[in-house]
Amino acid sequence: MVRLMTGVVPRVLVFLPAIALIAAASACGGAAESGEPAPSRIAETTNTVTKPTGDVAQTPDDTETPPPPPTTEAARPTLSIPGTFRSQSIISLDGGATSSERRQIADAMWDFHSGEFTFDTTGVTDHLFPLHGTYSDSGTKVSFRAENSFSAGAGLNSYVRVEGTLDLTTAVVAFTKTGGQVSAGNIDNQQQGSNGSSVLDGQVRIGRGEKIPPRYTGPEPGSYPVTITGTVAGVRFSRDATVTVAKSAGGNPIDVCLISGFPPGAPQLGAIRFGSNTVCSPGAANTFDMGRATVSGSTIVVQADPLMTSTQMNNFTSSNSLFACLYGVQSGSMKVTVTNGSASGSIDVTSGSCGGARYQAQISG
Repeated sequence: MVRLMTGVVPRVLVFLPAIALIAAASACGGAAESGEPAPSRIAETTNTVTKPTGDVAQTPDDTETPPPPPTTEAARPTLSIPGTFRSQSIISLDGGATSSERRQIADAMWDFHSGEFTFDTTGVTDHLFPLHGTYSDSGTKVSFRAENSFSAGAGLNSYVRVEGTLDLTTAVVAFTKTGGQVSAGNIDNQQQGSNGSSVLDGQVRIGRGEKIPPRYTGPEPGSYPVTITGTVAGVRFSRDATVTVAKSAGGNPIDVCLISGFPPGAPQLGAIRFGSNTVCSPGAANTFDMGRATVSGSTIVVQADPLMTSTQMNNFTSSNSLFACLYGVQSGSMKVTVTNGSASGSIDVTSGSCGGARYQAQISG
């Protein structure tokens, strides 16, 4: 009995799949005979649309028309003119630029007002700077040019020219700086880099800043031989002297001295040492102001400082005696004009020493 059941079960299992297939075929055939199409599960699945909720992306049928891309606007300027600007950083500069030239560009002022362009910087020759010229504004670009020159003697002119463009949208200046010496009256025809001229190209970023304060524009520093003729303590004299103009060593825009002889150690009639600072007095151990100097064009005026009388650094003598009184200057002034390589002027000072004395003289060179 056990063997019989064991042999029957496998055969029953074999026929079960076949029976299932026959049943499925009968169902399909019945539907076809009735004239009604069999339902399609694929179609039902395809035609079913699930409506989006929340921020879920919409189907193509419900997609809104995307907005047009934004139009490209012209770059807006970061700077505007008129204005005064200073160099903020050097972007590029010729590899051959000296440390002095780099400092001048780093300290530069770029000034644009009413069509006039001014370029100025520090550590430069006062007779050449500032440079003045013109500029034109095209909206976002400003083209400029400025220059200056002065006679260097021997039929030559020293000159400096700066020209280039300022991009107002980036605040970047692209410039060329040219300088050198050319034949007088030939600056406009000067070719860059010729006849000993130097050319410097570069770019700097600028920002608003302050103007460079006015600088000394008076006589060029140097020594000028002169003759002084006048009276001291009522005694007439005429003698050789030297007018020395020196760069400021104190609070004056420039310093100037009149020196003739050595009154403290070798008294002589009309010997004098008078100046605005001890910087132009030979042998001075320290430099300090002895008076107030003012400049107007090519003329320098020195006013004696009464507070410095006790130092006797400004002094004169009225005789050749070894026992002559050394007069310390207490008040008065000296005026010196330097033109065409020579100095002239006058001096009128007084002293309270030894009962007092007055020193008056004309200075000619």
